Amino acid sequence: MRFDDGDQSQQVLHSTGSFTGYRPLQQLGSGYLSATQEFKQPLCGNEEGWGPMSPFRFDFTPCFIDVWVLSVAVFGLVCGPLALWYLLRKSKAVDLAKDWHFWTKQSILILVIANAIAQLAIQIINFPGIWFGDIRVWTTFLTLASLCIVFTVQWVEHARARNANGVVLFFWLFLLLAYAVKLRSLVSQQVYDSNIVYFVTFTVGVGLSLAAFLFEWLWPKRASAYEALVDDEGEECPAEYATIFSRLTFSWMTPMMKYGYKQFLTQDDLWRLQPNDKSASTGDNFEKAWQYELQHRKKPSLWLALYKAYGGPYTLATVFKVFNDLSAFSQPQLLRLLISFVNSYKPETNRNLS
Repeated sequence: MRFDDGDQSQQVLHSTGSFTGYRPLQQLGSGYLSATQEFKQPLCGNEEGWGPMSPFRFDFTPCFIDVWVLSVAVFGLVCGPLALWYLLRKSKAVDLAKDWHFWTKQSILILVIANAIAQLAIQIINFPGIWFGDIRVWTTFLTLASLCIVFTVQWVEHARARNANGVVLFFWLFLLLAYAVKLRSLVSQQVYDSNIVYFVTFTVGVGLSLAAFLFEWLWPKRASAYEALVDDEGEECPAEYATIFSRLTFSWMTPMMKYGYKQFLTQDDLWRLQPNDKSASTGDNFEKAWQYELQHRKKPSLWLALYKAYGGPYTLATVFKVFNDLSAFSQPQLLRLLISFVNSYKPETNRNLS
């Protein structure tokens, strides 16, 4: 496949394929807020249908663009309650005052929720007769529901965890990525010209979501307020309050690495073990698992007791290992497809020579 200079449609596609999607004003296809009188395709009331690629622009169709946002909303609806259950069951609550850090974070989230409500109202007004069955309206509604769950998780974690919740951080990250793709599509569809109200509303929502993500991730909570969560020895390993991003990148070890670069480390320089890694904790875990085997099985299994006591981290590591091996296998396959795609843009004579 290649662009033919004499084909006007291909020239239009080529001219709309910029990174930002910005182009001179020209109506190409249906905009995001365009709606038909009836559904031509299931759950899509837009003339361009599901696509996924628009036949008029180098862009996704208005219905398909919301699939990415919908995926993030489903992630929040599924993983959010699990995070809430974990906080309520696995973390102890302390009597902690709600300071300015808490209220600022929740206030930003309330603004994000209000912005989603405004987007939903604009969509309903512009989709008369079909709004109740359109994927764009349902995406905004489910996003609104997931934001309410995130609000609840952030409220509960304030008195139970010193670090930001991993599910919440990934939710904001995924939502920003999906919003970035959608914002580029809205620019390509020139919604800023056809419906400036929705464009400004959505852009403000992106900015508020970015502020909520950065505040949750980069603005640490006041350490002195969480002294009740520190173990009896009064010392913490930084991994205890590190965010999920810090754990994945091991950046919580940076202070120790810098100190070790300047001088030799001794045992006194090392942090205390995490509570779950101490012998008292691991011994109790095995004792509970072994007692369960004795009480519920005629033939107690030492292997099952060991797995119940210590198998969790190894099971999670196995999942990561499987994904790593699958990605290593798929990489050359994707590279082959990419080379084939690039070759399809070459003239026929060049492809024969290659």
